[in-house]
Amino acid sequence: ECKEGARKHIKVENNSFNSMSDVPWYIDSGLIYKQILIGDISVNAMVDTGADLSLLRYDTFAKLNYPQLSGVKKRLIGIKDTELTTLGSITREINIDSLKVEATFHIVRSNDLRYQAVLGNDILKVVDLEVSDGSATFKKKQKTNDEQNTMKEEVLNEEDSILFKEFTSLCLQKVLTVEKSDIDLNLSHLSVEKNAIVTAMVNQYSPVKNFQSPVEMKIILSDDIPVYQSPRRVSYADQRVIDEQISSWLKDGIIRQSNSEYASPVVLVSKKDGTKRLCCDFRKLNEKITRDNFPMPLIDDVLERLQGSAVFTTLDLMNGFFHVPVESNSKKYTSFVTYSGQYEFNFVPFGISNSPAVFCRYISAIFRDLVQKGIIVVYMDDIIIPAQDEKEGIDKLKIVLSRAENYGLKVRWQKCQFLMKKITFLGYVIEGGGIKPSEDKVKAVKMFPIPRDKKSLQRFLGLTSYFRRFIEGYAVVARPLSNLLRKDEAFRFDQEQQLAFQQLKSALTKAPILKLYNPTAETEIHTDASKHGYGGVLLQKDPDDQQFHPIQFMSRKTRPEEEKYHSYELEVLAIIEALKKWRIYVIDKKFKIVSDCNAFALTMKKKDVPLRVSRWAMYLQDFNYIIEHRPATKMKHVDALSRMTAMLLEDSLRFRLKEAQQSDDWLRAISTILDNNPYEDFYIKNGIVHKDPNKELVVVPQAMEEEIIRTAHCQGHWSTRKTQDYVEKSFYIPQIGPKVAKVIKSCIECIIGEAKSGKREGLLSPIDKDDKPLMTYHLDHLGPMETTHKQYNHLFVVVDAFSKFVWLYPTKSTDATSVIERLEKQAAIFGNPQRIITDRGTAFTAKSFEEYCSKEGIQHLLIATGVPRGNGQVERINRIIISLLTKLCHNNSENWYKHVDRVQRLINNTPPRSTGVAPFKIITGLDMRIPEDIGFRRLLDEELLKELEAERESVRNKAKENISKIQEENRRTFNSKRKQETEYKIGDLVAIKRTQFGPGLKIKAKFLGPYSVKKKLGHGRYDVEKVGDHEGPHKTTTIAEFMKSWTPSFGSNDCSGRPNVGDVHGRTTRSGQTY
Repeated sequence: ECKEGARKHIKVENNSFNSMSDVPWYIDSGLIYKQILIGDISVNAMVDTGADLSLLRYDTFAKLNYPQLSGVKKRLIGIKDTELTTLGSITREINIDSLKVEATFHIVRSNDLRYQAVLGNDILKVVDLEVSDGSATFKKKQKTNDEQNTMKEEVLNEEDSILFKEFTSLCLQKVLTVEKSDIDLNLSHLSVEKNAIVTAMVNQYSPVKNFQSPVEMKIILSDDIPVYQSPRRVSYADQRVIDEQISSWLKDGIIRQSNSEYASPVVLVSKKDGTKRLCCDFRKLNEKITRDNFPMPLIDDVLERLQGSAVFTTLDLMNGFFHVPVESNSKKYTSFVTYSGQYEFNFVPFGISNSPAVFCRYISAIFRDLVQKGIIVVYMDDIIIPAQDEKEGIDKLKIVLSRAENYGLKVRWQKCQFLMKKITFLGYVIEGGGIKPSEDKVKAVKMFPIPRDKKSLQRFLGLTSYFRRFIEGYAVVARPLSNLLRKDEAFRFDQEQQLAFQQLKSALTKAPILKLYNPTAETEIHTDASKHGYGGVLLQKDPDDQQFHPIQFMSRKTRPEEEKYHSYELEVLAIIEALKKWRIYVIDKKFKIVSDCNAFALTMKKKDVPLRVSRWAMYLQDFNYIIEHRPATKMKHVDALSRMTAMLLEDSLRFRLKEAQQSDDWLRAISTILDNNPYEDFYIKNGIVHKDPNKELVVVPQAMEEEIIRTAHCQGHWSTRKTQDYVEKSFYIPQIGPKVAKVIKSCIECIIGEAKSGKREGLLSPIDKDDKPLMTYHLDHLGPMETTHKQYNHLFVVVDAFSKFVWLYPTKSTDATSVIERLEKQAAIFGNPQRIITDRGTAFTAKSFEEYCSKEGIQHLLIATGVPRGNGQVERINRIIISLLTKLCHNNSENWYKHVDRVQRLINNTPPRSTGVAPFKIITGLDMRIPEDIGFRRLLDEELLKELEAERESVRNKAKENISKIQEENRRTFNSKRKQETEYKIGDLVAIKRTQFGPGLKIKAKFLGPYSVKKKLGHGRYDVEKVGDHEGPHKTTTIAEFMKSWTPSFGSNDCSGRPNVGDVHGRTTRSGQTY
């Protein structure tokens, strides 16, 4: 039944209709259908007055020749929260009963909509539908003041939800949850039509496993001795992560409970986004597993199938190991243990050495007939769809995606390539029907820079001499270079040396040295690393000459964060990066890793390895490799590649120094003199002015002084002395000391990253005390505590500043509302204080709390961020409360709230050191009545009443005197270890100390900035506000102790230390001539 008002656009005069499919309208089961024209295409549409939008099924959209879709997709919600996501929208003129109307249709998947189209309320806002005398007719809309006939136009985005009312649920046959609706497919090279087709195919892809797996994993071990390892200890936080993953796997049927005699431990590996992934450490088990040697197709055969094609699509499948079941008798071997139980896998897990091979076998079995028909080429888990043109490519893509969809295969769409005319595969570039080697595999050698000194030349010759047996006449070709390494030979890289250098590079990148990959040949990966970079060579033994030939070279510069790694971590990183680059060549074969790092093999055998290395260790489990250590003297061929990037940087720096020297007046004057005569200890080498022939120092032009000093300092953010020593090893800068100090003072990383040195700033300024109680309160929340059955999880603590009287309130919440409720109850007995002092907790910075204080006439003081001593009264009380509660409820911590009254009574009846009088007595003038002395105290009540007034004043005066003495004592002790704080002016730029350090923040910058000083608050406190976009609060209050000056950057004219150009020309050279 329709809700009232849901059919405002329809005028029904006769409810007796017959189904009429042969006319342009009919009514069936209470639904109205209408024949419309979109262009010249006839479409049967259902009229849905409850739908806010009009819909068009994808197959109907295809009949319109795939017009351009808008990029905006919408999530539509129907009755009972059923959902579907549109593929985009089109706007077209439609013809309804001779009326021409512009309509916007939102495209949905064909299997999500029962009808060719749905006409919604967006159509009915421009036309009326009349149903009478057995007919249904659209007519031009009549103007009306009825607000329900006016539909507000809204701009919707992906997050908007369109409410489908009555009939929409009848349209939905199947609803799919779309996790990502805007995948970047990089289709800019395609026409609008082809782009729309591919986009729609991807958006409609819904992997659902409809067919049984053609492959199962069978595990065969080398012996029957069980591998059992105890679970490893993990933190409570990690236990929750493990529990969540185990629960998910059990729910999905991935694992089951186990009592196997085999068991492997688990490890949590950190991902790049900071979350953790549960992995099983199957290293011990893998040592016993018989390898599944899946037969790889010959590369020549694969390339032959691709040759002659003009268009290519590549699909990158995710490692969906969980699609492949484990054979029932093999499940016991996959058993793993956690702190809470033992489980085993029903489906293939990550970390088993045979998992990649089994998955490749699985993929091969799924697509075997398509491979035989020439529709696709499969190599490992990579799929290529070759075609003669785009039409054929699209037809084949439909077939392949349909097959993949039915087996539940997931695709990394961002890594796929669609209908490309050029692809790179297995080290080859395939384009225009032809195949040629990829430049990528020799790029590392071709980019090797020209050696600038004997050390860099030694590295290059180390690389070339490793393959000297393959270079005809190597000694003759390399002689001009090797001669430069003689002890007394000057380093001069002239035309002869340049020719030899280019000949050797060319020889390394051509046959017979560089060979094609052979899946059956013995394979090795050689790697080396330094703080500047890492390199590798993929080699294979040639069956003809029984020598190892290079297949590909690799070289990469280390990132700034990698430069801080330990040397053995860099060596492991080089191996991991090499395996990632050449995974397709070695994933399913036994091979050797050769490194000069002896620690690698030992580290991989350890039970517990560093967190970063553990992630790499899990990755290595997929490979069947052995490790061989070779000394560095036998690894010069990869040592040169690992240091090549540093040499390239050196080459670039030398060029810029030379250019800058030619623009420097002082150095240009010196260079002019040196063209004909010597001048002091300056000289020219390779076109660059140097100083001191014994040290060979490059004279830095003034324009580059800051860059050189800053670069040296940033190597490790050294001190002034260490930075200066570092620079003076290679460079000469006049009066360098003050310039280094200036640069370091302006180093942002040092400003925000280092703690302030020397005595801490800021003297103790005790809070002025009133001469009577209940004037100033200190407030705080203590907790979180263990949640009680009454849901208490915090204590709200109130301390009277004068008497030290304490009120304790168990509370379920720390929000402002809860705080205000407690203060109002207290005010009903004791009235309001004049002043409240709090930290910057959310309850106390809330607007409602400020409004409460303003309404009640209470001054609210917020302490500076990160300075708990500003609220020291309550901080001390909190420590006492925690100690007492711990002792009182040690057997049942959930009942802590039952002891709060007793703790409050104990504190209020105990004289603190500052006053020497119990807080209760200062407030009331009486000693507290406690159960132990009630009888005795009753006898003294009458006498106490007489003396109460006089004694109360005496007690308070004594308390005030004691407080003043203690404050002065504390002030002297505190200030003896500190110095007067720096005074800042309004508008000064400062950095402020980071005051909160949670997980992962300990190694972050110690200071944040820049901030601008907005207000001086007294006692060294300042209000500051963020300048620019950086980490940290927008506004806050801090103290001088937690502030640093934000020093301006180094100026090019600062501390020049250079003589005038005229002084250079007027000085006498060593030959006695004057210029």
